[in-house]
Amino acid sequence: MPKYGSKELLIKVTHVAQNPTDWKHVHFGLAKPGSIVGCDFSGIVVQIGKEAVGKYINYYYLQVVSKCLN
Repeated sequence: MPKYGSKELLIKVTHVAQNPTDWKHVHFGLAKPGSIVGCDFSGIVVQIGKEAVGKYINYYYLQVVSKCLN
């Protein structure tokens, strides 16, 4: 089981998306080595950290993050 912090969620990812900009950042060398490229996903919340804040309807979670390139 992966480790997660007290303010984080542990999510079993069920769906992911890769946008054209994701692979283009890799292909054209715009992403730094080791960076996360593409971070659109949804899944089922498996565990909730003791200090996590938010509403998780029916324990499903959708994440859409902008500016996820390191």
